[in-house]
Amino acid sequence: MVQINRDHVASPRLGTSLRCGVTLTKTSPGMADPVSRLLQWQTEVESFQSQVDSLEATARDLEAYNSERDNLSEKVERQASKVEALREEIFSARFSQARMLNQAKEKFSTLQYKIIQIQLTVQRLRKRVEASRAAAGGGEAAGGGAAEPSGV
Repeated sequence: MVQINRDHVASPRLGTSLRCGVTLTKTSPGMADPVSRLLQWQTEVESFQSQVDSLEATARDLEAYNSERDNLSEKVERQASKVEALREEIFSARFSQARMLNQAKEKFSTLQYKIIQIQLTVQRLRKRVEASRAAAGGGEAAGGGAAEPSGV
């Protein structure tokens, strides 16, 4: 412990009050070196405290950053889930469209086939009508006119 010369009053300008409550003065014998060391230590302590404060602020910033990152990660996961649901919906819609298109193609092909059948039937009927008219025309010359064939 440091002895203080009680005959002299410590000047606030010359002495320093440390946290331990000791006041050192210039008039104490052999105190110039310990005073400067104590002042240096106090400066170092203040520097360390400043660094601690800075690190605590950085830690708070990192916690806020991590919290924001976690929130954004959750949002990304929700969006990814929505995207996946939309992909499934699009796939389902495309599959449904492809099925309907195939059904429409089948119906179209069936209708084309029926149209071709009807056209062939019409051609055959026209040929029959022409053949009947020709036969009726030939009978007209021989027998004096025949009636239109029935069912045509």
